[in-house]
Amino acid sequence: MAKPIKKFVICGAGPTAFGSLHRLHEILSNDELRNDLPFIPSILILEKEDVFGGLARSVTDENGFVFDLGVHVVSESKYPLFIDTMQEAIEEWNIVRRNVKADFHHIISKEKRIDSYIPYPVQENIMFFPENIKNKCFNELKVLENISNKCQNFDDFIENHFGKTLKEIFFKPYNEKVWTLKLNEMSNEWVYGRVPKIEINKLTKLCNTKLNDKSKNMTTFRYPSGCKGVGDVWKKIAEKYPKNYFKMSCEVFEIDPILKTINILNKNTKKKSKLEYDYFISTMPITLLGKMTSLAPSINLKHSKVILAGFGLTNPQNKFSKSHSWLYFSNPDIIFYRATLISNFSTDLTPDYTKYWSVLCEIGLKAEEEDNEKIIMEKTLKDLKSCGIVDEVNNVVTKFYMVLQYGYPIPTLERNNELKNAHLIFEKHDIYSRGRFGAWKYEASNQDSAFTQGYEVIDKIIYGINETLV
Repeated sequence: MAKPIKKFVICGAGPTAFGSLHRLHEILSNDELRNDLPFIPSILILEKEDVFGGLARSVTDENGFVFDLGVHVVSESKYPLFIDTMQEAIEEWNIVRRNVKADFHHIISKEKRIDSYIPYPVQENIMFFPENIKNKCFNELKVLENISNKCQNFDDFIENHFGKTLKEIFFKPYNEKVWTLKLNEMSNEWVYGRVPKIEINKLTKLCNTKLNDKSKNMTTFRYPSGCKGVGDVWKKIAEKYPKNYFKMSCEVFEIDPILKTINILNKNTKKKSKLEYDYFISTMPITLLGKMTSLAPSINLKHSKVILAGFGLTNPQNKFSKSHSWLYFSNPDIIFYRATLISNFSTDLTPDYTKYWSVLCEIGLKAEEEDNEKIIMEKTLKDLKSCGIVDEVNNVVTKFYMVLQYGYPIPTLERNNELKNAHLIFEKHDIYSRGRFGAWKYEASNQDSAFTQGYEVIDKIIYGINETLV
Protein backbone atom coordinates (compact mmCIF):
# COMPACT_ATOMS: atom_id res chain seq x y z
CA MET A 1 0.00 0.00 0.00
CA ALA A 2 1.39 3.40 -1.00
CA LYS A 3 2.25 5.77 1.81
CA PRO A 4 0.25 9.00 2.01
CA ILE A 5 1.92 12.28 1.09
CA LYS A 6 2.15 14.98 3.74
CA LYS A 7 2.58 18.50 2.40
CA PHE A 8 5.18 20.63 4.16
CA VAL A 9 4.74 24.25 3.08
CA ILE A 10 7.37 26.75 4.23
CA CYS A 11 6.79 30.50 4.11
CA GLY A 12 10.02 32.37 3.37
CA ALA A 13 13.36 31.47 1.78
CA GLY A 14 15.82 32.67 4.40
CA PRO A 15 18.10 30.74 6.78
CA THR A 16 15.22 29.19 8.76
CA ALA A 17 13.54 27.85 5.64
CA PHE A 18 16.81 26.38 4.41
CA GLY A 19 17.30 24.65 7.76
CA SER A 20 13.91 22.97 7.36
CA LEU A 21 14.61 22.18 3.71
CA HIS A 22 17.97 20.67 4.60
CA ARG A 23 16.43 18.30 7.13
CA LEU A 24 13.49 17.29 4.94
CA HIS A 25 15.75 16.65 1.96
CA GLU A 26 18.13 14.73 4.22
CA ILE A 27 15.28 12.43 5.27
CA LEU A 28 14.01 11.97 1.71
CA SER A 29 17.51 11.19 0.44
CA ASN A 30 18.17 8.51 3.05
CA ASP A 31 16.45 5.20 2.26
CA GLU A 32 16.45 4.06 5.89
CA LEU A 33 15.02 7.31 7.25
CA ARG A 34 12.48 7.59 4.43
CA ASN A 35 11.28 4.01 4.78
CA ASP A 36 10.74 4.42 8.52
CA LEU A 37 8.27 7.25 7.97
CA PRO A 38 4.54 6.50 7.87
CA PHE A 39 4.22 9.14 5.12
CA ILE A 40 6.22 10.79 2.34
CA PRO A 41 6.96 14.51 2.85
CA SER A 42 6.48 16.87 -0.07
CA ILE A 43 8.24 20.24 0.04
CA LEU A 44 7.20 23.67 -1.13
CA ILE A 45 8.85 26.97 -0.21
CA LEU A 46 6.98 30.22 -0.85
CA GLU A 47 9.04 33.41 -1.06
CA LYS A 48 7.56 36.85 -1.72
CA GLU A 49 10.87 38.25 -3.04
CA ASP A 50 12.59 37.12 -6.24
CA VAL A 51 15.84 36.36 -4.39
CA PHE A 52 16.88 33.95 -1.66
CA GLY A 53 18.13 34.84 1.82
CA GLY A 54 15.29 36.66 3.56
CA LEU A 55 16.81 39.18 5.98
CA ALA A 56 20.22 37.68 5.11
CA ARG A 57 19.94 38.65 1.44
CA SER A 58 22.05 41.21 -0.38
CA VAL A 59 21.20 43.99 -2.81
CA THR A 60 23.31 45.07 -5.78
CA ASP A 61 22.38 48.59 -6.84
CA GLU A 62 22.36 50.05 -10.35
CA ASN A 63 25.96 51.25 -9.95
CA GLY A 64 27.30 47.82 -8.99
CA PHE A 65 27.68 48.37 -5.24
CA VAL A 66 26.59 45.48 -3.01
CA PHE A 67 24.93 45.99 0.37
CA ASP A 68 23.97 43.25 2.83
CA LEU A 69 20.86 43.87 4.91
CA GLY A 70 22.94 44.50 8.02
CA VAL A 71 26.09 42.81 9.32
CA HIS A 72 26.04 39.15 8.27
CA VAL A 73 29.43 37.56 8.78
CA VAL A 74 30.32 33.99 9.68
CA SER A 75 32.14 33.64 12.99
CA GLU A 76 32.56 30.66 15.28
CA SER A 77 29.29 28.79 15.75
CA LYS A 78 28.13 26.07 18.10
CA TYR A 79 26.07 24.67 15.22
CA PRO A 80 28.48 22.66 13.04
CA LEU A 81 25.76 21.71 10.57
CA PHE A 82 25.32 25.38 9.68
CA ILE A 83 29.06 25.85 9.16
CA ASP A 84 29.23 22.69 7.03
CA THR A 85 26.30 23.89 4.92
CA MET A 86 27.96 27.26 4.31
CA GLN A 87 31.30 25.62 3.54
CA GLU A 88 29.73 23.24 1.01
CA ALA A 89 28.12 26.17 -0.79
CA ILE A 90 31.21 28.39 -0.89
CA GLU A 91 34.69 26.90 -1.16
CA GLU A 92 36.70 30.09 -0.74
CA TRP A 93 36.24 32.50 2.15
CA ASN A 94 37.97 35.73 3.04
CA ILE A 95 39.44 35.67 6.53
CA VAL A 96 38.84 39.17 7.86
CA ARG A 97 40.42 40.60 10.98
CA ARG A 98 37.71 41.71 13.39
CA ASN A 99 38.61 45.22 14.45
CA VAL A 100 35.65 46.86 16.21
CA LYS A 101 35.55 50.05 18.25
CA ALA A 102 33.05 52.28 20.01
CA ASP A 103 32.93 56.05 19.78
CA PHE A 104 33.55 57.92 23.05
CA HIS A 105 33.96 61.45 21.75
CA HIS A 106 31.48 62.60 24.41
CA ILE A 107 33.98 61.79 27.19
CA ILE A 108 37.35 61.61 25.42
CA SER A 109 38.63 64.91 24.07
CA LYS A 110 41.40 64.42 21.52
CA GLU A 111 42.89 66.63 18.84
CA LYS A 112 42.04 64.01 16.23
CA ARG A 113 38.44 62.80 16.16
CA ILE A 114 39.49 59.22 15.39
CA ASP A 115 41.49 59.05 18.64
CA SER A 116 38.23 59.15 20.62
CA TYR A 117 37.34 55.53 19.75
CA ILE A 118 38.17 52.66 22.08
CA PRO A 119 38.29 48.92 21.35
CA TYR A 120 35.13 46.89 21.82
CA PRO A 121 33.90 45.34 24.13
CA VAL A 122 34.13 48.54 26.14
CA GLN A 123 33.94 46.85 29.56
CA GLU A 124 37.28 45.18 28.86
CA ASN A 125 38.92 48.37 27.64
CA ILE A 126 38.22 50.94 30.35
CA MET A 127 41.97 51.62 30.52
CA PHE A 128 41.47 53.86 27.48
CA PHE A 129 39.15 56.19 29.41
CA PRO A 130 40.30 59.39 31.13
CA GLU A 131 41.84 58.51 34.50
CA ASN A 132 38.93 59.65 36.68
CA ILE A 133 36.33 57.76 34.61
CA LYS A 134 38.55 54.69 34.38
CA ASN A 135 38.89 54.59 38.17
CA LYS A 136 35.14 54.99 38.70
CA CYS A 137 34.38 52.15 36.28
CA PHE A 138 37.03 49.89 37.78
CA ASN A 139 35.90 50.44 41.39
CA GLU A 140 32.28 49.76 40.44
CA LEU A 141 33.20 46.57 38.56
CA LYS A 142 35.18 45.31 41.59
CA VAL A 143 32.13 45.72 43.83
CA LEU A 144 29.80 44.13 41.28
CA GLU A 145 31.86 40.95 41.23
CA ASN A 146 30.29 39.91 44.53
CA ILE A 147 26.69 41.09 44.19
CA SER A 148 23.63 39.06 43.33
CA ASN A 149 22.78 38.87 39.64
CA LYS A 150 19.02 38.82 40.22
CA CYS A 151 17.50 41.49 38.02
CA GLN A 152 13.98 42.63 37.22
CA ASN A 153 14.67 43.97 33.74
CA PHE A 154 17.39 44.80 31.20
CA ASP A 155 18.15 48.13 32.88
CA ASP A 156 18.88 46.28 36.15
CA PHE A 157 21.01 43.76 34.30
CA ILE A 158 23.25 46.41 32.79
CA GLU A 159 23.78 48.22 36.10
CA ASN A 160 24.40 44.95 37.97
CA HIS A 161 26.92 43.74 35.41
CA PHE A 162 28.73 46.90 34.34
CA GLY A 163 28.08 49.50 37.03
CA LYS A 164 26.44 52.92 36.91
CA THR A 165 29.21 54.72 35.08
CA LEU A 166 29.55 52.33 32.14
CA LYS A 167 25.78 52.17 31.99
CA GLU A 168 25.42 55.93 31.69
CA ILE A 169 28.27 56.63 29.29
CA PHE A 170 27.65 53.73 26.91
CA PHE A 171 25.31 50.81 27.56
CA LYS A 172 22.10 52.69 28.26
CA PRO A 173 22.28 55.25 25.43
CA TYR A 174 23.56 52.68 22.94
CA ASN A 175 20.89 50.11 23.69
CA GLU A 176 18.12 52.70 23.68
CA LYS A 177 19.27 53.73 20.19
CA VAL A 178 19.13 50.13 18.99
CA TRP A 179 15.97 48.94 20.73
CA THR A 180 14.05 52.26 20.61
CA LEU A 181 12.58 51.40 24.01
CA LYS A 182 13.33 52.22 27.64
CA LEU A 183 15.53 49.47 29.04
CA ASN A 184 13.32 48.94 32.11
CA GLU A 185 10.58 47.85 29.70
CA MET A 186 12.79 45.03 28.42
CA SER A 187 13.35 41.60 29.91
CA ASN A 188 16.80 40.53 31.07
CA GLU A 189 16.27 36.79 30.51
CA TRP A 190 17.43 36.87 26.88
CA VAL A 191 20.84 38.31 27.68
CA TYR A 192 22.10 35.68 30.16
CA GLY A 193 24.89 33.64 28.62
CA ARG A 194 25.51 36.29 25.95
CA VAL A 195 27.63 38.60 28.12
CA PRO A 196 30.83 37.05 29.53
CA LYS A 197 31.62 37.72 33.16
CA ILE A 198 34.33 40.32 33.61
CA GLU A 199 37.58 38.90 35.02
CA ILE A 200 38.68 41.47 37.58
CA ASN A 201 42.23 40.09 37.89
CA LYS A 202 42.69 40.35 34.14
CA LEU A 203 41.18 43.83 34.10
CA THR A 204 43.45 44.93 36.98
CA LYS A 205 46.48 43.83 35.02
CA LEU A 206 45.29 45.61 31.89
CA CYS A 207 44.55 48.82 33.78
CA ASN A 208 48.12 48.83 35.08
CA THR A 209 49.57 48.22 31.63
CA LYS A 210 50.70 50.92 29.28
CA LEU A 211 48.15 51.33 26.51
CA ASN A 212 50.73 50.64 23.84
CA ASP A 213 51.55 47.32 25.51
CA LYS A 214 47.97 46.06 25.33
CA SER A 215 47.74 42.78 23.46
CA LYS A 216 47.19 43.22 19.74
CA ASN A 217 45.54 39.83 19.36
CA MET A 218 42.48 40.10 17.16
CA THR A 219 39.80 37.61 16.34
CA THR A 220 38.70 37.00 12.77
CA PHE A 221 35.51 36.25 10.89
CA ARG A 222 34.80 34.82 7.46
CA TYR A 223 33.10 36.43 4.50
CA PRO A 224 32.32 34.69 1.21
CA SER A 225 34.86 35.25 -1.56
CA GLY A 226 33.78 35.73 -5.15
CA CYS A 227 30.22 36.55 -4.08
CA LYS A 228 27.96 39.55 -4.40
CA GLY A 229 27.33 39.65 -0.67
CA VAL A 230 26.20 37.09 1.89
CA GLY A 231 22.93 36.69 -0.01
CA ASP A 232 24.85 34.88 -2.76
CA VAL A 233 25.60 32.08 -0.29
CA TRP A 234 21.89 31.32 0.11
CA LYS A 235 21.46 31.45 -3.65
CA LYS A 236 24.18 28.83 -4.05
CA ILE A 237 22.64 26.69 -1.31
CA ALA A 238 19.29 26.84 -3.12
CA GLU A 239 20.93 25.60 -6.33
CA LYS A 240 21.59 22.24 -4.64
CA TYR A 241 17.87 21.48 -4.45
CA PRO A 242 15.22 20.74 -7.09
CA LYS A 243 13.77 23.94 -8.56
CA ASN A 244 10.23 22.70 -8.03
CA TYR A 245 10.74 23.09 -4.29
CA PHE A 246 10.51 26.87 -4.71
CA LYS A 247 7.83 29.35 -5.70
CA MET A 248 9.48 32.77 -5.87
CA SER A 249 7.70 36.15 -5.97
CA CYS A 250 4.71 34.50 -4.31
CA GLU A 251 3.24 36.23 -1.30
CA VAL A 252 0.98 34.54 1.25
CA PHE A 253 -2.00 36.78 2.01
CA GLU A 254 -4.53 34.46 3.66
CA ILE A 255 -4.37 31.27 5.71
CA ASP A 256 -7.30 29.09 6.71
CA PRO A 257 -6.13 26.97 9.67
CA ILE A 258 -9.35 24.93 9.69
CA LEU A 259 -9.34 23.93 6.02
CA LYS A 260 -5.51 24.01 5.97
CA THR A 261 -5.33 26.18 2.88
CA ILE A 262 -3.11 29.09 1.88
CA ASN A 263 -3.98 31.82 -0.59
CA ILE A 264 -1.01 33.26 -2.46
CA LEU A 265 -0.45 36.09 -4.91
CA ASN A 266 2.10 35.77 -7.70
CA LYS A 267 3.63 39.25 -7.72
CA ASN A 268 4.76 38.93 -11.34
CA THR A 269 1.54 37.66 -12.95
CA LYS A 270 -0.82 39.16 -10.30
CA LYS A 271 -2.65 35.83 -10.27
CA LYS A 272 -4.05 34.41 -7.05
CA SER A 273 -4.12 30.72 -6.22
CA LYS A 274 -4.91 28.38 -3.35
CA LEU A 275 -2.68 25.67 -1.88
CA GLU A 276 -3.28 22.95 0.68
CA TYR A 277 -0.88 22.01 3.43
CA ASP A 278 -0.53 19.43 6.17
CA TYR A 279 2.23 21.27 8.05
CA PHE A 280 2.88 24.98 7.64
CA ILE A 281 6.23 26.43 8.77
CA SER A 282 6.04 30.22 8.84
CA THR A 283 8.95 32.65 9.04
CA MET A 284 6.79 35.76 8.69
CA PRO A 285 6.48 37.88 11.86
CA ILE A 286 4.42 35.89 14.34
CA THR A 287 2.19 38.92 14.91
CA LEU A 288 1.24 38.94 11.21
CA LEU A 289 0.70 35.19 11.30
CA GLY A 290 -1.68 35.65 14.22
CA LYS A 291 -3.74 38.15 12.24
CA MET A 292 -3.60 36.25 8.95
CA THR A 293 -4.88 33.03 10.52
CA SER A 294 -7.26 34.84 12.92
CA LEU A 295 -5.94 32.46 15.57
CA ALA A 296 -4.10 35.10 17.61
CA PRO A 297 -4.92 38.56 16.23
CA SER A 298 -3.54 40.56 19.17
CA ILE A 299 -0.21 39.09 20.27
CA ASN A 300 1.39 41.70 22.55
CA LEU A 301 4.89 41.99 21.11
CA LYS A 302 7.03 44.95 20.09
CA HIS A 303 9.58 45.48 17.35
CA SER A 304 11.69 48.26 15.94
CA LYS A 305 12.35 49.12 12.34
CA VAL A 306 15.80 49.70 10.91
CA ILE A 307 16.90 52.13 8.23
CA LEU A 308 19.85 50.95 6.15
CA ALA A 309 21.78 53.92 4.77
CA GLY A 310 24.70 53.05 2.53
CA PHE A 311 27.18 55.04 0.50
CA GLY A 312 29.51 54.05 -2.32
CA LEU A 313 32.47 56.42 -2.38
CA THR A 314 35.56 57.18 -4.41
CA ASN A 315 39.01 56.33 -3.12
CA PRO A 316 41.19 57.12 -1.28
CA GLN A 317 39.70 55.48 1.80
CA ASN A 318 41.33 56.89 4.91
CA LYS A 319 43.50 54.69 7.10
CA PHE A 320 41.04 54.70 10.00
CA SER A 321 38.03 53.43 8.07
CA LYS A 322 40.18 51.02 6.06
CA SER A 323 41.42 49.31 9.23
CA HIS A 324 38.05 48.69 10.95
CA SER A 325 35.20 46.21 10.54
CA TRP A 326 32.41 48.21 12.15
CA LEU A 327 31.96 50.94 14.75
CA TYR A 328 29.39 51.55 17.50
CA PHE A 329 27.87 54.91 18.38
CA SER A 330 26.01 55.51 21.64
CA ASN A 331 25.80 59.31 21.35
CA PRO A 332 22.20 60.23 20.45
CA ASP A 333 23.51 63.17 18.40
CA ILE A 334 24.92 60.68 15.88
CA ILE A 335 22.04 59.35 13.81
CA PHE A 336 23.28 55.76 13.39
CA TYR A 337 24.09 53.20 16.07
CA ARG A 338 26.47 51.20 13.88
CA ALA A 339 28.57 51.92 10.80
CA THR A 340 29.94 48.93 8.92
CA LEU A 341 32.89 49.31 6.58
CA ILE A 342 31.41 46.66 4.37
CA SER A 343 33.81 46.91 1.44
CA ASN A 344 36.62 45.94 3.83
CA PHE A 345 35.13 42.43 3.90
CA SER A 346 35.55 41.67 0.20
CA THR A 347 36.81 43.22 -3.02
CA ASP A 348 33.62 41.98 -4.71
CA LEU A 349 31.30 44.49 -3.04
CA THR A 350 32.11 47.50 -5.24
CA PRO A 351 32.25 47.73 -9.05
CA ASP A 352 36.03 48.26 -8.84
CA TYR A 353 37.83 48.05 -5.51
CA THR A 354 40.78 50.04 -6.87
CA LYS A 355 38.47 53.03 -7.36
CA TYR A 356 35.70 52.69 -4.77
CA TRP A 357 34.82 51.71 -1.21
CA SER A 358 31.55 51.59 0.74
CA VAL A 359 30.00 52.00 4.18
CA LEU A 360 26.63 50.84 5.53
CA CYS A 361 24.93 52.52 8.50
CA GLU A 362 22.05 51.26 10.64
CA ILE A 363 19.51 53.58 12.22
CA GLY A 364 16.86 52.44 14.69
CA LEU A 365 13.32 53.83 14.66
CA LYS A 366 10.18 52.92 16.54
CA ALA A 367 7.88 50.70 14.49
CA GLU A 368 5.33 53.47 13.97
CA GLU A 369 7.87 56.27 13.44
CA GLU A 370 7.93 58.06 10.08
CA ASP A 371 11.16 58.29 8.11
CA ASN A 372 12.33 60.95 5.67
CA GLU A 373 14.90 59.58 3.23
CA LYS A 374 16.39 62.92 2.22
CA ILE A 375 16.85 64.15 5.78
CA ILE A 376 18.21 60.81 7.02
CA MET A 377 20.72 60.41 4.18
CA GLU A 378 21.99 63.99 4.58
CA LYS A 379 22.40 63.58 8.34
CA THR A 380 24.07 60.18 7.93
CA LEU A 381 26.68 61.52 5.52
CA LYS A 382 27.28 64.55 7.73
CA ASP A 383 27.84 62.29 10.77
CA LEU A 384 30.11 59.93 8.82
CA LYS A 385 32.31 62.93 8.06
CA SER A 386 32.24 64.35 11.58
CA CYS A 387 33.15 60.93 13.01
CA GLY A 388 36.25 60.64 10.83
CA ILE A 389 34.96 57.81 8.64
CA VAL A 390 34.43 59.72 5.40
CA ASP A 391 36.65 62.55 4.18
CA GLU A 392 35.71 65.55 2.04
CA VAL A 393 37.82 64.11 -0.77
CA ASN A 394 35.50 61.07 -1.01
CA ASN A 395 32.87 61.72 -3.66
CA VAL A 396 29.55 59.92 -3.26
CA VAL A 397 29.00 57.63 -6.26
CA THR A 398 25.91 55.84 -5.02
CA LYS A 399 23.36 56.03 -2.20
CA PHE A 400 21.52 53.03 -0.81
CA TYR A 401 18.40 53.42 1.32
CA MET A 402 16.19 50.65 2.59
CA VAL A 403 13.62 50.47 5.37
CA LEU A 404 13.39 47.16 7.20
CA GLN A 405 9.91 47.45 8.69
CA TYR A 406 10.88 44.60 11.01
CA GLY A 407 14.38 45.30 12.27
CA TYR A 408 14.69 43.95 15.84
CA PRO A 409 12.28 41.69 17.74
CA ILE A 410 12.27 43.38 21.15
CA PRO A 411 12.50 41.13 24.24
CA THR A 412 9.84 42.91 26.30
CA LEU A 413 8.82 41.85 29.80
CA GLU A 414 5.71 40.12 28.41
CA ARG A 415 7.45 38.42 25.48
CA ASN A 416 7.97 34.90 26.77
CA ASN A 417 4.40 34.43 28.00
CA GLU A 418 2.99 35.89 24.79
CA LEU A 419 5.11 33.55 22.69
CA LYS A 420 4.29 30.49 24.77
CA ASN A 421 0.56 31.07 24.39
CA ALA A 422 0.81 31.84 20.67
CA HIS A 423 2.87 28.74 19.85
CA LEU A 424 0.38 26.53 21.68
CA ILE A 425 -2.47 27.95 19.62
CA PHE A 426 -0.67 27.66 16.28
CA GLU A 427 0.73 24.19 16.82
CA LYS A 428 -2.70 22.76 17.56
CA HIS A 429 -3.36 23.57 13.90
CA ASP A 430 -0.01 22.20 12.62
CA ILE A 431 1.35 25.71 12.14
CA TYR A 432 4.91 26.34 13.34
CA SER A 433 6.27 29.88 13.60
CA ARG A 434 10.07 30.02 13.50
CA GLY A 435 12.93 32.35 12.57
CA ARG A 436 14.07 35.84 13.59
CA PHE A 437 10.53 37.21 13.68
CA GLY A 438 8.67 33.93 13.51
CA ALA A 439 10.04 32.87 16.91
CA TRP A 440 10.58 36.52 17.93
CA LYS A 441 13.71 35.71 19.93
CA TYR A 442 16.57 38.09 19.26
CA GLU A 443 18.94 35.82 21.18
CA ALA A 444 18.32 33.05 18.63
CA SER A 445 18.08 35.11 15.46
CA ASN A 446 21.54 35.05 13.88
CA GLN A 447 21.93 33.07 10.68
CA ASP A 448 23.22 29.95 12.43
CA SER A 449 20.47 29.98 15.06
CA ALA A 450 17.74 30.63 12.50
CA PHE A 451 19.01 27.77 10.31
CA THR A 452 19.05 25.47 13.34
CA GLN A 453 15.50 26.49 14.30
CA GLY A 454 14.36 25.41 10.85
CA TYR A 455 16.18 22.10 11.10
CA GLU A 456 14.94 21.31 14.59
CA VAL A 457 11.27 22.05 13.90
CA ILE A 458 11.21 19.25 11.31
CA ASP A 459 12.47 16.80 13.91
CA LYS A 460 9.81 18.06 16.29
CA ILE A 461 7.04 17.55 13.74
CA ILE A 462 8.19 14.15 12.49
CA TYR A 463 9.87 12.58 15.51
CA GLY A 464 8.57 14.58 18.48
CA ILE A 465 12.09 15.68 19.45
CA ASN A 466 12.25 18.74 21.70
CA GLU A 467 13.77 21.89 20.22
CA THR A 468 16.63 23.79 21.86
CA LEU A 469 16.01 27.33 20.57
CA VAL A 470 12.26 27.99 20.79
